[in-house]
Amino acid sequence: MNIALVEEVYFAQKERDEAVMSRLQLAIEDRDEAIARAKHMEMSLKVTGKFPGVRETRDTSTALSACVAVSASAAAQRHPA
Repeated sequence: MNIALVEEVYFAQKERDEAVMSRLQLAIEDRDEAIARAKHMEMSLKVTGKFPGVRETRDTSTALSACVAVSASAAAQRHPA
């Protein structure tokens, strides 16, 4: 097999892996922020006895859903069918 072709494939795969890892790192950061917001909401509920606002609840739910979707996508890329 042509060495130049092998090198090209190797570097393309390396770039793809770096991009996947970058997206995964962003998803992890988003997940951590969403968890922190959820904990804050829980503490607020315990302290005040009032539920958090609709916007705060929606934002946290949206962030957690996005994290699940990105994690699933990353897992699918690691283990294609």
